[in-house]
Amino acid sequence: RPQGVGGATSTAKEESSASQGRAAPAFAPAPLSYKNILQEYSQRGKLATPHYETMLSDDGFRSTVSLTDSKGRSLTFSSDGQQAKKTAEQQAAQRACCELKLV
Repeated sequence: RPQGVGGATSTAKEESSASQGRAAPAFAPAPLSYKNILQEYSQRGKLATPHYETMLSDDGFRSTVSLTDSKGRSLTFSSDGQQAKKTAEQQAAQRACCELKLV
């Protein structure tokens, strides 16, 4: 039986996985955060931080993000009505990222 680190023996299951070249993922990837992408874009370009304004309306939370792009233009992007404030902000940031071709 093969010896592992520190003299411990490996199990048949571990040997089988290793021989088939499969390794369990160490972690699940985090979902894409458009707000983070937009924040990093602003920091890299030494631009003002994006400003979010979120309000509750009849159809849910609506968010607007305002920022200045690398050409000095003031831009504004808005979300549709969403059930959660965070989702509305992410949607507004996603629209900005797509328009700025950051994703």
